[in-house]
Amino acid sequence: MVVFDADMVAKPNFYTKILEVMLDDDCALCLTPQGFNNVDAQSDIFNNLNLSFWEYMLPGTDALGYIACTGTNFCLRCFPLADCGWFPSFTITEDYALGMMLKAKGYKAGYLNEYLAIGEAPEEPRNIFRQRSRWCKGQMQVCGALGCAERDCFVLRSEVAEGVWLNAHCFKQSVEDAICVACLQIVARIGCGLADV
Repeated sequence: MVVFDADMVAKPNFYTKILEVMLDDDCALCLTPQGFNNVDAQSDIFNNLNLSFWEYMLPGTDALGYIACTGTNFCLRCFPLADCGWFPSFTITEDYALGMMLKAKGYKAGYLNEYLAIGEAPEEPRNIFRQRSRWCKGQMQVCGALGCAERDCFVLRSEVAEGVWLNAHCFKQSVEDAICVACLQIVARIGCGLADV
């Protein structure tokens, strides 16, 4: 199964490249980075390209045996997906939760650091803030979901310490994102005359 956001267009070699990684029968998921045709890297003040995430963080987590599923441009085996109960519904960031659930069940994932699909990033600040707010809320739902045993998959089930760091880092990033979004919303309201200083 291959998953794309509606705005993503796969390059002609997407399938042949990603299937090279999926030849490993133990690999349940293979993720590729997201590229955008409407964002100029030189003037991208909102970091829509997320280059540090695609170029540095994901190769590092791949080396540690974990890939944060990012919801588009990935290939997934159907049996591991079914084994996880399909896409999680307890969070609005089902992709992130699915990556943790796959890891908790012992499945392997891979990261292919090649831009094999291109799409469009939000350009208006309001839409960018909505997107980041959704990501933050979803990660908080995953980290705090009372009925989700997988939320602690690294802390409780991992045999190695890197999982603890990854889970803590994701929570820390969610908190930082929440603070950033809240501050930006306050600034936007002040700028629009909707709030008093």
